[in-house]
Amino acid sequence: MIDQTGEGPLDEFKEKITEVLELLNKDNIPIIIADEGKIESVLQGPGSHVDALQALEHSETVEAVRRGLVEADAGQMRLLDEALRAVLSSTSKK
Repeated sequence: MIDQTGEGPLDEFKEKITEVLELLNKDNIPIIIADEGKIESVLQGPGSHVDALQALEHSETVEAVRRGLVEADAGQMRLLDEALRAVLSSTSKK
């Protein structure tokens, strides 16, 4: 049986595809499909998929800010004006 956690055997998934899809959209919880205890696939409804993408984007942003703070603490930063001057002078030499 597909339980509250969205876990259930592959044969049951095949028999109850319509109910499974309704559950995906209603509960916004990914459904794990297993065959003899081995995970074969994970299905996500649109809401769950968007949530996962947003969480990934957030973690990437947090990591980029963290790296920036580490670089700033190490003195590895320039003011915007300095960086622009360096870029402009290197392109004008070409």
